[in-house]
Amino acid sequence: MDRAASSAAATPSRRPDVREGEGFTILFEDRFGQRAIPAWAGESVAAALLAAGERAWRTAEDGSQRGLFCGIGVCWECRCIIDGRPNSRACQTEARPGLSVRWQVGPGLLPDGGLPDGGAS
Repeated sequence: MDRAASSAAATPSRRPDVREGEGFTILFEDRFGQRAIPAWAGESVAAALLAAGERAWRTAEDGSQRGLFCGIGVCWECRCIIDGRPNSRACQTEARPGLSVRWQVGPGLLPDGGLPDGGAS
């Protein structure tokens, strides 16, 4: 057996559409209401939202919808309100049971224009 075949045989097959480990839910509230989003241990909030079909979780200052862009914490496009803290990066925050994720408008406001419970923006 050649080196490539040997390496492929030693590597366990993984299905990218199957999440492994312990599952739980996080709560996502957008402009239309709240829903439970499935998440798994070790997964970022952004990964959980994307896997659930959510492509945007904030409205930028110019009115456009934003979500994940770089995925490594550099661009800040994925910021949202996590557990009452505005401007939290979803790609850098690990999902955990009971986490609250809310849609953010502009510099850290709720969709109704109010401030989140966690403080000022």
